Amino acid sequence: MPSTLLWKALKINKMCKKIITCNSISLQSDVIINTTSANMKLDSGKVSSAIFRKAGPTLQNLVDNIVQGQSIRSGQIVKTDVTGLNLFCHMVYHTSLGSWDNGKHLHKFMKHSLEMAHRDGVSSISFPALGTGMLSYPPVMVSSLMFSEVINFSQSHRKTMLKDIRFVIFSKDQLVISAFQAELAKHLRVLGSSYSGLNEAACSQAAMIGEFGLPAPQTPSVPQKVPPFKSAYQNEVVIVKVFGKLKNNVDDVSKMMKELVDKECSPKRIQSNYVSSLKDEDINVLEKVESDCDVKITLAFTHIQIEGMSSDVFSAATNVNKVMNELEKKHIEESLFTSFAKWLFDDNGQMKAFHKTEVIQIERAFLREEKQVVIKSPAGNLVINFNKNEATNPQGETIRVRRECIFQDPPDPHALKIDIPLNWAPMPKGQEVIRVWLHPQSDEYKNVETRFLKTITAFKVFRIERIQNMSLYHTYQVMKKSIESRNDGQMICEKLLFHGTRSDSIDNITHHGFNRSYAGKNATVLGVGTYFALNAWYSASDTYSKPDANGTKYMFQARVLTGSYCKGDSSMKEPPLKSPFSKTVRYDSVVDNSFSPSMFVVFYDNQAYPEYLITFSK
Repeated sequence: MPSTLLWKALKINKMCKKIITCNSISLQSDVIINTTSANMKLDSGKVSSAIFRKAGPTLQNLVDNIVQGQSIRSGQIVKTDVTGLNLFCHMVYHTSLGSWDNGKHLHKFMKHSLEMAHRDGVSSISFPALGTGMLSYPPVMVSSLMFSEVINFSQSHRKTMLKDIRFVIFSKDQLVISAFQAELAKHLRVLGSSYSGLNEAACSQAAMIGEFGLPAPQTPSVPQKVPPFKSAYQNEVVIVKVFGKLKNNVDDVSKMMKELVDKECSPKRIQSNYVSSLKDEDINVLEKVESDCDVKITLAFTHIQIEGMSSDVFSAATNVNKVMNELEKKHIEESLFTSFAKWLFDDNGQMKAFHKTEVIQIERAFLREEKQVVIKSPAGNLVINFNKNEATNPQGETIRVRRECIFQDPPDPHALKIDIPLNWAPMPKGQEVIRVWLHPQSDEYKNVETRFLKTITAFKVFRIERIQNMSLYHTYQVMKKSIESRNDGQMICEKLLFHGTRSDSIDNITHHGFNRSYAGKNATVLGVGTYFALNAWYSASDTYSKPDANGTKYMFQARVLTGSYCKGDSSMKEPPLKSPFSKTVRYDSVVDNSFSPSMFVVFYDNQAYPEYLITFSK
């Protein structure tokens, strides 16, 4: 009979809420850890082979699609979504571990994988006894290190969704079971709890050594209320009476008129997670948009509804999206700047924190390597000198200030510094947006032209312009850093894609980016978002790049943050959740084919930057 460890339910201070008996790996876990060879061939190793046999060849295809024939570094994680495969989990974190180095690689990998699971918003994760098989890692040291890293994670992540961390060991590995048994008993003795010993139990392939119940997440706060919006829209009722000799004729005319009205009066819904964050000045702008465009605007917690004549709704939606884009930009900046560092000032010997809005201003100036920054307030300006680490108030008094990194291993302090691209022409004073014609003989022109003509032979390029938009570029780069951080460097998050357009949309896209107000004009088969094609031939269709009166057509080559993606469908108004156990972690985009995508859809305006405008014709 295979063996497993058995013990009573225990309450162990703040480290664990429970330790329970498990006798089969068939218990569901959001994530399982898989260790295999550096070339990511899943039939290598005891754990990996078992997972591979259970999941089938589709899992190997998913991994190959990510690594693309490259070997991975020791401890690097390749993440695959295995929903729908024959596994009792939703994601697999694949890795490869090198030869034993006194636990250095193992320490980094444990910490890395737990942090990734925390960011992915999952609630449970299962580990094998890492490296104790073909790599012959010493079980005593592996068990000690793995337990220690779980405890460290528990103590430093009070608000994590990750509640269950499990160690899974093959039932025949008695040496490994004994090592983990002794390590667990040691921690229980230290914490003043009892241990019940070893027992016999049936299990399929493995024995579950332990399940740590980390502190449950705090009850989510009650969502903020939708801010009050005083609609001034006057809904005038017009009664049209239809007369005729025959009922059928009257019905036909009535139906035709209704169809005309429905066609001319189309509502528009703008999805946003930031409606509750609208300030008084934002509400004033929306009220003015409603009045100027003669539409009705309604605020809901997850969206803004606009109703009226189609042309008026389109105009209003463009202006509403500007407001929401700015709000989204502020939230992204706030999240990024305040997550890396905090700034403190000396208040009579006690260090107190600056307000988060002030931290954003201070941190931005610090990362730009400015000498000082001025914080404005009703009580007067506070001048912070970075070289001296001090601030001067309006009365000329100086106080100490200090910057503290929030992370134990902080990222490069210049990581958020956003530089203007080297190929940009100087921006004229006072201008935020310019279009620069590229010389046909320049390498930049030829590179764009070559990508465009790669799948097109029936068209000729007349002109290529570089779009230089300071504000759009900045918000795009901020979003890029956010998505790269969310995906933890496990994939290429940015792609160069094509987007066909009409001549009357060029200025709007150039100045304000790819606006979701246009969603649905041509297609919504993959969701209500902005569509981009991998190949130019698709975007060159008259449906997407409609020729003007002279037969001239237009297409953007855009930088698009595709990040992690899945297959889309027409019902989607935002990317789907990565796991049914998480209400916050979503994919970054959707595609037409998960294994070989040719069409990408993004749902947030800052996820794409219109880098080049290509003018062409047959």
